[in-house]
Amino acid sequence: MTASSTTWAESADVVGRLKSMNIASSSPVPSSPPAAVTARLTKLSLTWANLSVMEKQALLWDMGFVQTDTNTYTQVYTSCESSGQGMAMAAIALTKAELGTLDVSACGGVARLDAITVPAKLLKCAIPASNIAYTSNSSVWSQDGLPATAAIDVRSVVHLAANLVAIHIVPSSTTDASAVPIGSCPEAPGGLSVPCAMYAPPAGSSSGWCLPPPSDAMTAWLLDVRAALPTPSPANVVPASPSSSSSSSAAVVVLSVLLAVAVLVVFGLWWIFVRRPRKQRATDSPGGFLGNAFLRHNNVRRVGDDEADEDSYERSMQEINVGTAAASLKLEAFEHDPFLYSRRLPYGAITTSRLISKGAYGEVWLGTFRGKEVAIKKILHSKRNDTFEQECFTEEIRIMAALDHPHIVHLIGFGWNTLSNLCAVTEYLAKGDVTGYLVANMDLSWDAKLRLAVGTARALAYLHGRSPPVIHRDLKSKNILVSDTGEAKLSDFGISRVRIADETMTVGVGTVYWTAPEVLLGQKYTEQVDIYSFGVVLCELDTHRAPYADMQEVAQMAIAQRVATHQFRPPFSAKCPKLVKDLADRCMAQDPAARPCAQEIVDLIELWKGWKQ
Repeated sequence: MTASSTTWAESADVVGRLKSMNIASSSPVPSSPPAAVTARLTKLSLTWANLSVMEKQALLWDMGFVQTDTNTYTQVYTSCESSGQGMAMAAIALTKAELGTLDVSACGGVARLDAITVPAKLLKCAIPASNIAYTSNSSVWSQDGLPATAAIDVRSVVHLAANLVAIHIVPSSTTDASAVPIGSCPEAPGGLSVPCAMYAPPAGSSSGWCLPPPSDAMTAWLLDVRAALPTPSPANVVPASPSSSSSSSAAVVVLSVLLAVAVLVVFGLWWIFVRRPRKQRATDSPGGFLGNAFLRHNNVRRVGDDEADEDSYERSMQEINVGTAAASLKLEAFEHDPFLYSRRLPYGAITTSRLISKGAYGEVWLGTFRGKEVAIKKILHSKRNDTFEQECFTEEIRIMAALDHPHIVHLIGFGWNTLSNLCAVTEYLAKGDVTGYLVANMDLSWDAKLRLAVGTARALAYLHGRSPPVIHRDLKSKNILVSDTGEAKLSDFGISRVRIADETMTVGVGTVYWTAPEVLLGQKYTEQVDIYSFGVVLCELDTHRAPYADMQEVAQMAIAQRVATHQFRPPFSAKCPKLVKDLADRCMAQDPAARPCAQEIVDLIELWKGWKQ
């Protein structure tokens, strides 16, 4: 049937339609989403509960899920394209022009036409007909005449007479009986109807039908949702419930139980063969170094104490270490790592004098260790009793302790008197970070800038060349310090990760303007994300400003969306050397495979300047 012309008259862009609406919706959505939806949300660090009803509707449509009844959804397949993916859901609607000549009849003051059937070659979607509760004798095709702000449902409907399935976009209050039969005049404009073939599994390109790809528009919307979320307390984060119909649920439960049993068995053996014998060898073994911190300010076990004191000491050690294990197996592993034990410093020898910098999770103080000026990093005071933050900090210490390179800030060691006061002690660099250094030296020569750039690239080459590679994930001028001789020293490994074997990562974190497109889109990524960030650092070296500094009136996530989907990049100055701009363009290539590796960057800059380490 035809209706008055609207923006969405022949558009299946349900994502765009819902995003343009600013109303609450009570339309039914499943309490637990399909597994594929959960997986997509997980990649973006989101859960089903984070979304509004309209956002849930849009996401379900974007991934090809439509209602079969009020709380059940089925998968829509779309025409396979040359890329091997299906057609986007936004493109599956048929236009009147595609349908060709149809009989038009008068219907009150408007013209009406009925599509009883549609040639198979025109169909752009297919839906399994089984288990669809909605049936209809209405037209299998119609334009959309609903008000732009109408709350809608998206339903799959079996048209028995036509041997077709159609997707109907209807007002959320619509019942089965309210569908207008063929030949009847509607009392009001209706919604879009999209005819689809009846699909018989299995799916695959051989059948001509494929799964629809996720759209950039929906991904950008989800990124906006994530950006608007308050930072949760990790201890209170509840993962999204998986679909009760998923066959993997039972496997996950079984594996979880087996893992828990295995942990208990290992812990029991450890207790029998390691913890209990310590009572007899307390004077020979220092125990876990986190545990000792609570008992001895000088971290030394006194020799010659009587048996009663030894019993008291051992009981205290048991209570502390069991508490640590109960709170976190990661902290327990950190406590008993023999390599890290060698980097422990006496807490009493560490003093702080003034705060240097403060971030969202940590703070850095100027201080001394045994008479030498040092930088002292701690967890932010408000987060020091947060087990998750303690785990993150110990992981940062673990990574830094394994690194040794002239262009990476040197970790002297770490100390504590209680776990909440755990601190990392590093060399102190009085010139500060590159951000401040560029502001203080507006006439800095390109020789000096390229010395900072090549030092940073050398540090990345070292990290990426390790086995397994280390990905920094938060490279920016703020995290590059300047030595007394003007050399770069890479710092802040708070969100760095080791990439195990050939696995790639998905969920990523970092500062948005320095973040690679594949991370913004929730895709798998490798160490090449650091190369993209390096390209943005070259922009900072050129302009002495933050990227996109002239676009402060534009929302950060709007810029991020353009970076992710439209190859938008930070502007360079007209005075930037062409070799630098060309290198930056390569580093910020949309395709990670097109970016140079860190060692290639080092070789290029050394070739330009005649430097060679």
